[in-house]
Amino acid sequence: MSLTVKALPREFILSSGSEKIKLADPNPDMSPSEVMEFYSSSYPQLTNGSVSAPDVKSTKVIYSFSTTVGKKG
Repeated sequence: MSLTVKALPREFILSSGSEKIKLADPNPDMSPSEVMEFYSSSYPQLTNGSVSAPDVKSTKVIYSFSTTVGKKG
């Protein structure tokens, strides 16, 4: 019996105020930082954002994008 390795699908979440926007994975071969750069043309606040560590659920891996827009200090 052989083992099969299967990658979990990724999900990206952008928190914009109190709203959470789910973003599709444009390419599984892209790093999370590259995905953030990809979406920065649609969501300019991501140009100064950061990516959280992955949150692994049983069926997917979730990355959260956080922004520094409007935060002091």
